[in-house]
Amino acid sequence: MNINLPLMTLLFFPEYPDGIPGDLYLVHLFFFLIFIPLTMIVLAARSHERNSTS
Repeated sequence: MNINLPLMTLLFFPEYPDGIPGDLYLVHLFFFLIFIPLTMIVLAARSHERNSTS
């Protein structure tokens, strides 16, 4: 609960000072929730396309 509360506070009140820079939370949120799954989907699609054409 202690980790989720600053993240939720940051999402709804980005100017709220918490001691840890808010950009750090948002960068990790973007990287782990958007970039990594998108990369996995693209790699799986390329692999499937490569296997289905031959």
